[in-house]
Amino acid sequence: MVENTARLHGVLVAYRNSGTQQGQAGWYVRNNELFYFAVDKGEFVLLSGPFSAEEYDEALQDITVAGIPPKPAFAGEIEIDRLGLHANKMMLQRLKERVKVSASFFFYKGYVLIT
Repeated sequence: MVENTARLHGVLVAYRNSGTQQGQAGWYVRNNELFYFAVDKGEFVLLSGPFSAEEYDEALQDITVAGIPPKPAFAGEIEIDRLGLHANKMMLQRLKERVKVSASFFFYKGYVLIT
C-alpha cells in the first residue's frame, strides 16, 4: 500500500528487506525493481539498478559468505554500503558478458565482420 501511494507521487520507497531507512543511502524499490542510491553531500546519486529481488539476494549471499557486513560506510561525504558496491560489480560483470557475446561480430560499411 505504501509503495502504491509513493508511486502515485513519484517517490521511491526504501526496500523493507534491506534495512534501508527512507531518506538515507541504500536500496529503494519501484515497480518491483530495486535500485541502489548513494548519498553525496545530501544529494541522492543512483549507483546501480534496476535489480530483481533475486539478484539482490544473490549479491547479499555473496558478501555474507565472504564475511563482509552489508553496513553503510562513509568515504568523505559519500555514504554507501558494501552490498551496494558488490551488486554494482555483479551488474557490470553481467553486462560485460553480454557485450562479449554481442561483440563477436560488427558491421563495417555494410559488411558483417566476425571477430
